[in-house]
Order: sequence, then structure tokens, then C-alpha cells
Amino acid sequence: MLRQAFALLAYAYGMAAVTYMCAWVWNLSTLVPQLAGYMPHTIDGKPFIDLGLSSTAARAGFNCLLILPLSIQHNIMARTKVKAHMRKVVPFAWERSVFVACAGTAVLTMMHLWQPMPQTVWKVLPPYDLLVVCGGVLAFVLFLSSTFAIDHLDLFGLRQAFTGADEHSYRYPGLVLNVFYTFVRHPLYLGLLTFLFCAPTMSAGRLLHALLCLAFVLWSVPLEERDLEAAMGPAYAHYRRSVPALIPALKPYKAETMMRKNM
Repeated sequence: MLRQAFALLAYAYGMAAVTYMCAWVWNLSTLVPQLAGYMPHTIDGKPFIDLGLSSTAARAGFNCLLILPLSIQHNIMARTKVKAHMRKVVPFAWERSVFVACAGTAVLTMMHLWQPMPQTVWKVLPPYDLLVVCGGVLAFVLFLSSTFAIDHLDLFGLRQAFTGADEHSYRYPGLVLNVFYTFVRHPLYLGLLTFLFCAPTMSAGRLLHALLCLAFVLWSVPLEERDLEAAMGPAYAHYRRSVPALIPALKPYKAETMMRKNM
């Protein structure tokens, strides 16, 4: 019961952190003043903690350091060898929930320490700004729905916690080839990055945050795919060669292509 309760709390905490981060990046309480009482802090407005850094260069340098906790946590904690060592302390059924809780903490830490850089880099004028907003909304839908296109419960550790399986008996999702994943290998990252860059009014701080997330993704993808190829073998290797990582293909990938080549 304790394991399942922790998994549910970690899931709610992680989802809340990501959702609040998206609202924070988009300055949602500025766009919708009615939300200001619930979400008083935004990336370009009042910071959670004002460190008193006067120059833009100092703020930019400090903000660049804030991506490190999330990058290190995500890209080291998720590695196969690291997880094997972790299981000496953290059982497999708890493992993913602990990862999700740590990732949520890293995201919230970055938001709470971020120092505003509100200088405008670009501004899209009406009516074209509405197109950019619509693009951002669609990108957020892609980001969220991509987790359901594979296995949402597995991704956030709920399936592991409620089945109570160990690493030997647990049935992993395997290579999923449905919806977005036949056009692009990482639709979740594609949706996130598109969402971050779709800004009708792009501030220096918001652009820096988007570029830092892009760097995070470019570091994460090769590490993740090395583990996926080791786990899934030739099927993922062929998929990796055939489907673009972040820029969607014009035609969907078909697993039958690989099967015919192996016959």
C-alpha cells in the first residue's frame, strides 16, 4: 500500500511540476489576469526568489547553471548501469516513481531560482500572433498525448508500483509503433521544444530557457537511444536508422519493411 501511495503522489507531483512549468514559461497569469492570484510568478515577471543580480549577463550565467540539476538527474539516473546500482537500495517497483519525484523537484528548483530577463527578442504582431499561440497549444497537446501513445502508466512508474514486479518478471512495453512514433522517434521532445519556441512575444529569458531545453534534449536523445537499442536489439536499430529523431518524416515508418529485409 505504501508503494502504491508513493507512486500516486510522485505522479501527481511530477505532472503538477511540468504543468506549472508550462504555465510559467508562457506567462499565463499575465495573459489571463484572473490566474494571477493562483500563479503570481512567471518567467518574465516576479521571480520566486530575487537574488539581486543586477546585470543581464549575470542573470543569464546563473540561469544557465539551473538546467544542470535536471540534466544530470535525468541523464544519469535513467541509465541502465546506474539503475542496477540503485536497486541495491531502491527496489525496481519503486524505481520509476523515485525518478519522477526527483525530476519534478529538479524542474521546480529551476523555476524557483530562475532570474527574469524580460528584454524582448521578437514580437509577432496581430493577427499572426494567434497562429503562433495555436501552434504552441497544438505542440502542448502533442507533448502530453505522446506519453499516452506509448505507455503512460509505465512512463510515470504507476504500472511498476501497482504490479509489484521485479526487473526480471516485469513486462516492458517494447517498441511502440503507433500514432506519432511512426513519423518521429521522439514526439514528446518535439512537442516540448515546439511549445517552448512558439512565443508571440519572446523575451531573452524565455529564449534562453528554450535553448537550454534544446541542449538538454540533444544530450538526452543519444543516451536514451543507446539504452533502447541495447534492450530491443535490431528492431530498434532499424527503426532508429529509418525514422528521424526530432523532425517528422513525410511518410510513416512500417515495421513490415524491416521484416521483409530480414526474410
